Amino acid sequence: SGAELVNNGDFETPVTDTNNPTTGYWDIFNSTQTGWTTIWTNGVSLPAVIPVLQLWHATAVSGSQFAELDGNRYQNVPSGDNSNNDGASVKIAQDIATVSGKDYNVTFYTKPRSSSTDNITFNWNTGAYVVTFVSNSQPQGVWTLHNYTLRATSAVTHLSFADGGPLDALGMFLDKVSVKEKCAGSTDTITGISITPESTHTIGGTACPAGYNK
Repeated sequence: SGAELVNNGDFETPVTDTNNPTTGYWDIFNSTQTGWTTIWTNGVSLPAVIPVLQLWHATAVSGSQFAELDGNRYQNVPSGDNSNNDGASVKIAQDIATVSGKDYNVTFYTKPRSSSTDNITFNWNTGAYVVTFVSNSQPQGVWTLHNYTLRATSAVTHLSFADGGPLDALGMFLDKVSVKEKCAGSTDTITGISITPESTHTIGGTACPAGYNK
């Protein structure tokens, strides 16, 4: 694949405060801090509260942090006191610079936090491709890779992930979101056999640059 088009797709920024005496391993951050446009969703209406994304410091797919889309609304809430903290369902999004007609390799990982019906909905190009992943339909405690080849239809493609299911602050985890342009190469014909070139095959065709996936 080509250059990475997603900003902070592994959620390593900002760095969580692992010395926080209340949480110890997570923090909440707004859109300006994470690079992901964050809005309340799934029926959450908190006009006086800035939407926040919860980042965890734990075993991640990439680096040492990942995101939860149904986390906590506030930081420094006493342990076990969720009276004003549940249901922080958010949608996070980015506008990706793309080329109309080009195909892109889109990958990301999800992991259930519980066996409930909490879920994440992935949306590419504002409804062109939508799929929902439910906690109780995936292996518990395991990161699952999702890999797609999707086409852009304009110079900007909207990419989003939204929480759904119960408002219980037990949302699914998300990590290593990646979008990279795919290279189709050209097709050579040698004695009737079609060959799509790799970076090492250039006989009469246009090869993909080194590092690109077909």
